[in-house]
Amino acid sequence: MINTAFPLLLMEDQVFGRALLFLSSIIFAYYTAWLLFTPFVEDHHFLLHLFPERRYAYLLPVFAGATLFCVTVGHIGYVLLAAGLTKPPEIAKKTQ
Repeated sequence: MINTAFPLLLMEDQVFGRALLFLSSIIFAYYTAWLLFTPFVEDHHFLLHLFPERRYAYLLPVFAGATLFCVTVGHIGYVLLAAGLTKPPEIAKKTQ
């Protein structure tokens, strides 16, 4: 018997993937415009009201990178603790 639900699930995954691609493209275009084009717009122009302050354009990737680093180091630490590899190997003591 052939599973007829599989093509429907595959279709849902494709729709979900296309939606994520579209959303990430919109976010990338907005961020690029925010970072690259707003320095050349006059201070009193109405387009500047569509974007937050420019300093947040620099703080956002720094915060995201720091968060990613902390999560990665925390995960590695958790795996090491779970595996019991927190202690260095014993060094043979020389008897005199």
